[in-house]
Order: sequence, then C-alpha cells, then structure tokens
Amino acid sequence: MSLTLHILVSGLLEPVRLWAKDYREFPRFDELEALLLRARDASTGSLGYEHSLLELCGIRRSESGDVPTAPLRRFGITGTFDEGALACLDPVCLQADIGSAYLHDAGHIGISREEADALVRRFNDHFADRGLHLDADLPHAWHLRVGSPDEVAGCPIREARGRDVTHRFPTGERAAFWHGVMNETQMLFHGLPQNREREAAGRMPVNGVWLHGAGALPAAGPQATPWSRIWGDDPLVVGVGLWTGVPTGRCPDSLNEMLETTDCGIHLVILDEISAHADYDEFPAWVDTVRDLGRRWFGPLGGERRVKHWVIQDDRGRRFESGGGLRWPWRRVRPLPYYCGSEGGPRP
Repeated sequence: MSLTLHILVSGLLEPVRLWAKDYREFPRFDELEALLLRARDASTGSLGYEHSLLELCGIRRSESGDVPTAPLRRFGITGTFDEGALACLDPVCLQADIGSAYLHDAGHIGISREEADALVRRFNDHFADRGLHLDADLPHAWHLRVGSPDEVAGCPIREARGRDVTHRFPTGERAAFWHGVMNETQMLFHGLPQNREREAAGRMPVNGVWLHGAGALPAAGPQATPWSRIWGDDPLVVGVGLWTGVPTGRCPDSLNEMLETTDCGIHLVILDEISAHADYDEFPAWVDTVRDLGRRWFGPLGGERRVKHWVIQDDRGRRFESGGGLRWPWRRVRPLPYYCGSEGGPRP
C-alpha cells in the first residue's frame, strides 16, 4: 500500500512574509518547522486559492483571465450542471474610509438565510427589467447568469476581503455595466429593514455585492487528474470533484482521522482554517490555528510511515515536498519567515 498526500493550506506563508516585518520575535511552530526541515523547496508561484485549486485539478482560466469559479461552485452546491456563463455576485459589507473602501465578506459578517432571501428578492425586483436574476444558492454564495464567459473579469473575493478594493473592481468589455449594477445595489440595500436591524444590533450591514468568478465550464470537458480523492468543505471543492469525476469528502479533523478511512492512493487535502485570519490580519487567531493544525496534521505527518510522500503548498505557490532533509542532515530548524525569503531563506 502507498499513500501520497498533497495538502493545500490557504493563508499559510504569504502573511508570514508581511507579518515578519512587524514582529521582531516571530512565534515558533514546532511541528510545522520540523516538517519543513525535512522537505525540499519545490515552489512554483501561483495567483491565489482558486487558481491553485483549479490548476491542481487541470482546470484552466478563461480567456479573460478569470477563474471560472461561479459554475463550479454552483455545481458543488446544487449538483446541477449549468450551461452558459455564470458569475458570483456575493453579499458583502463595504466600509468606506478616506479614499478607500474595505471589503468584508459574508463569512466574516454573517448572514442568515432569511436576510439573504430578502435582499435577493429586492435585487431581482429592481433589476428585472434589465434581465438580471440572482439566486441565493447559499446565504453567502449568490450567482447570476452573464451574457458571455469573457465579458467581465473580477477579483476573487478571497483576494479582496480585508483589503482596500478601490482598484480591484471588475474589468472587461462590460465592466462599466457591472460597475453600475454594483453601485446601484449599494444604494438599493442601504436603509433596508434587514440592515437597520443589523446596525441596531451592532453588526455590519450587508450593503453591497462583489462580482467575481465569471465564466463557463470548459467545452472540452475535464482533464485527467492524479487524485484518488479530494478532501475539503468548500462548495467549490465539491464542484471541482463533480466536474473532474474525482470523489470528494468532508475534510477530516486530523491526519489520524483520515488514516482511519484510507491507506492508499494520491489524495488532495484542502485545509482552509487559517485563510480568513490571514486575510483580515487576525494575527493571534492565525497563530493559534496554525499551532492547532500542527498538532492535528503536521506533527503526525512527520512521523507517519504509512504516508510515503507528502507535499505542503500554500495558495501562493510556496511548495515543499518530503525528502529534502535526508540529503542535508546537518540543517537546523528554521522559523517560518525563513521559508518566505526572510532571514536568508529561499525566495518566493
């Protein structure tokens, strides 16, 4: 029996590169650092979580440069294949500041099914004469049909959340139209009863939408992938599995739990517990969660003989594979900033 694990950890090393400038004594992560000591650097570079996931599964970006997450995510939620082009138009809170606007996604501000249904109903009533119809397939995941796969390209919401989005709005041949829809939706949602109730309770309003992930599933169909199974909780992961024909499953809580169900094959594991902490600059929570992942995944992986080969990759293409430490037994344990190009380490 031979078991190979490829673990994609969104938000693992990119924030370290930034935080290392602010923290003179960077926290230590014993299990992860010990694992990386034994690895070889095989970094390639990547453009974010969605791009990394789809690239690992043989799905290419559209001609506009957008990653077609909308049809894949909706496929994962509904189990129904949609022909034609879709876009994600997700609920957000945009916090204005002097010369800037910071985006908070629905996962950060929270939105109920009742709130989502009411807001989408208001949107559809308002834009019906322009042929727009929005579906709240999940409270935080809204989709609508667009004219063509390449008419607009939007910044993925994971690249926008927690950041100033002033220069991240959609581009493309119909960008002006979609800018108008997004601006008009802000005015439409402002002052709705649902938002007045949220603000009265001290919660951020749902005062806008964010367009991203426009595209259609490739007409040529999926390419072959090496994966025996993909493990992850994101609807996009489920949709990718359905499209590629690879079985998917809920991400196990730990490596030990995973090994109770499988001991062979090549498995892609999506660990997505720290990405929001990274994006919203929640350093203490990020530290605690990475250490917890060390206890549940990285530590056991370092001593697990049933795993013949492993890869740990973040969503910026920083990639480390098992086997490097055998060639360099004198290497000493390094702190995480070393692996981001700090302290004389390998450069991204």
